[in-house]
Amino acid sequence: MENNNFVTNLLFPLMAIIIFIIIAGSLGIMFMLFEHFTFHHASEPWGVVIFGTFLVVAIPVLAAVAQKIIGEK
Repeated sequence: MENNNFVTNLLFPLMAIIIFIIIAGSLGIMFMLFEHFTFHHASEPWGVVIFGTFLVVAIPVLAAVAQKIIGEK
C-alpha cells in the first residue's frame, strides 16, 4: 500500500508537468506559425491577435459550460 501511494504521489505531478509542457509548446508553435503565415507586410500580426482573442473568450466559455453540465449531474 505504501509503494502505491509513493507512485501516485510521484506520477500526478509528473503528468501535470508533461501536460503543461505539451500545451505551452503547442501554443507557442501555433502563435509562431500564425505570425509567420499572416500578412507579412502588415504592421500587426492579425492571425496572432485573432487567435489570442479567441482563446481569451473561448476558454472561459467552455469552462462555464462544462461547470454547468457537471453541476447538473
